[in-house]
Amino acid sequence: MLILVFRWIFSLHETILKGVSFREACRTSSSMLKGKWLITLWYFIVWSFFLWFISAAIYYIGIFLILTVVKFSFVGEEAQAQFWYYFSTMDYIGRIAFGMLCAIGNLALITVLYYSQHHVVLRNKNKWTRKALFLGICKAVVITLLFLFYSEFTPNYESRIFSGTRSQIEIVAHRAGALFAPENTISALEQSIESGADYAEVDVQQTKDGQLILLHDTNFQRTTGVNRNVWDVTLKQTRSYDAGMDNRFQGEKIPTLEQAVSFSKNKIKLMIELKSNGREHDLVGRTLKIIEKYNFENQCIIASMNHGLLEQVKRKNPNIQTAYISAIAYGDFESLHSADIYSIETTFISRELIKRLESIGKPLYVWTVNEEEDMRKVAEKPIKGIITDNPYLAQYVLENENPYLLLNELIYRVLGESDA
Repeated sequence: MLILVFRWIFSLHETILKGVSFREACRTSSSMLKGKWLITLWYFIVWSFFLWFISAAIYYIGIFLILTVVKFSFVGEEAQAQFWYYFSTMDYIGRIAFGMLCAIGNLALITVLYYSQHHVVLRNKNKWTRKALFLGICKAVVITLLFLFYSEFTPNYESRIFSGTRSQIEIVAHRAGALFAPENTISALEQSIESGADYAEVDVQQTKDGQLILLHDTNFQRTTGVNRNVWDVTLKQTRSYDAGMDNRFQGEKIPTLEQAVSFSKNKIKLMIELKSNGREHDLVGRTLKIIEKYNFENQCIIASMNHGLLEQVKRKNPNIQTAYISAIAYGDFESLHSADIYSIETTFISRELIKRLESIGKPLYVWTVNEEEDMRKVAEKPIKGIITDNPYLAQYVLENENPYLLLNELIYRVLGESDA
């Protein structure tokens, strides 16, 4: 194999510059390298090490800069979450840049070696002037901005470009990505899409006038500072509540389920958890009406801790997937025919449970997994998906089989322990 590679080294140059056939170019390449195989191999080894060294230096400088910015901008769990967000973005772009650097660098080495065989000394006739240098920098900046613009405004960019290398385990952004934006909001859905998550999990409750909104608790106190129960207020009243609760997202509104479905269509799938508080009226029927209105049946899973609600879903629209949520693993799973999927808290996940669910053809989602070590443990098991507050970290873990133990230790020492 190595001999074939060497036979092709100068073939491209011979074909392009002299217009000979590829076969003739290969013969010429072999002749030019006769007796020089080892020194040529040595050049490639040294050059490859140099490219790797430069790339590694830039890579670790990038990590240092990210840690520095995050350290002085965020605290606690948010600091770690933001680090993994920025790091995963740098890691994606870095892979592309490293591939381009290797391709261009190796081509440059081959060109130098080729001309050295012909005793041609390469000289740069056009010396760099300040103007030329300025124009070069401007071009690089424009290309970079175009790339970032494309990645920012192309829905689900990361998952479509890089999904080929990621594990088949699905990533579900818990409460639509609660670490990076106010939970259960459109801003959180935007973060879920940007992270490349497969699903965004949202919580649905019903207001006094029967409208469906995204809300986890039965009371608005924790997320908006308003001490009112969801069944005591109308949709119009919720419009005055601020779900942002800080400067970055000040003015963020509580979205309706219809707004969430409309926004998510063809961008990200939704795991819609129906919250039962005993005061809802036709919760399932109203939910299905919205899903069917937007032809969203194949882009969602309806989940609930209330099995009765899942039975209603299956009676009214058996084509929609359903998930039964359980905080503990107990009971007769085989009898719950209305549940297509099970979502169970990570503490109770065992190989015996997984085998039991596999025997009845029921996939398993695990919640809520936020630490890298826990993600790697559950990812070793034959599960369907990970539900997490940090989809950026989950993406990174599933795309990198070997844990970065040193990087983890550095993060904990610099940013502090996570509260999760």
